[in-house]
Amino acid sequence: MSPAIRRLLVLGLLLPAACAPTRDPNQAGFFSGIANIVGGAYAEDTATLQAEAEASEQRVAALQAENQRLTREMGELDAEERRLRERQRALNERLMEQERTLQELRGRRDADQAALDRLSAQLQALEAEQQRLGAGRAAEVDPAELERLEAENQELERALDQMLQSLPG
Repeated sequence: MSPAIRRLLVLGLLLPAACAPTRDPNQAGFFSGIANIVGGAYAEDTATLQAEAEASEQRVAALQAENQRLTREMGELDAEERRLRERQRALNERLMEQERTLQELRGRRDADQAALDRLSAQLQALEAEQQRLGAGRAAEVDPAELERLEAENQELERALDQMLQSLPG
């Protein structure tokens, strides 16, 4: 085979390789680029990229909305935690006042010691429950349990007040 024929053969093999179809405009040659324009490949790719961009924007908007919702929810939970902590603090203050009242009653001779012992045991049980409740995080505090403790505390307050009123001045 003559060198001229070999060159034509090599060029014949390289030409299609140089014009191999690719959709990437950065790599497409002249003929491939023309084929992509005429065949609509670039328009399809542009439409696909546009759809992906719009979908990404929608995902971002959805994530931003979710972030705002979670931020609001976190604020509400923080407020609820503060309310629960305040209720616990108020309950602690009432329990300490009841402890002082019990000590005052113990000092009086005419006080019913059996009733005082019963009230003292009730107060100690309430204090233990309050300490257990206060040891956890407010998010773990069951509002129903706190309400129960507050109700038991009010019952103890009434019993102490009745005992104080029943004693001679």
